Amino acid sequence: MMTGVDRLDGFTLPGIVNVSTAALEMARDFAASLKRDRPQEDWVVCFDWADSRQMRFPRPSGAMQELGPGFDLAAFQRRNVPDALIQTIEGTNFAMKVPSRVWLNSAKRLIDVDPSNGSGLTLR
Repeated sequence: MMTGVDRLDGFTLPGIVNVSTAALEMARDFAASLKRDRPQEDWVVCFDWADSRQMRFPRPSGAMQELGPGFDLAAFQRRNVPDALIQTIEGTNFAMKVPSRVWLNSAKRLIDVDPSNGSGLTLR
């Protein structure tokens, strides 16, 4: 099922899905590393849903392993994210890309930390 909110280049409108304090801290740390590594560039951290993800274990040169569906933290250049889709909580700017078919089936619509998940994030 596709809704009108799925037509925003994949971005999710603010207020549909919430972020836990712990997940917000992960986003804040990621934003700080981006600022440190690329101080001349303007990035927006994004909680980005993917139906299939892969990661190397052990990092960085181990074998690729399938993680399945879930969240990763991504970064988009600010000029590519409409202002209306950027959220700010406690000074941390971020956006979300969560298809409606995912958040409609979520009990709490809350992105939270889950250390057992490859990226450390989950949707509750």
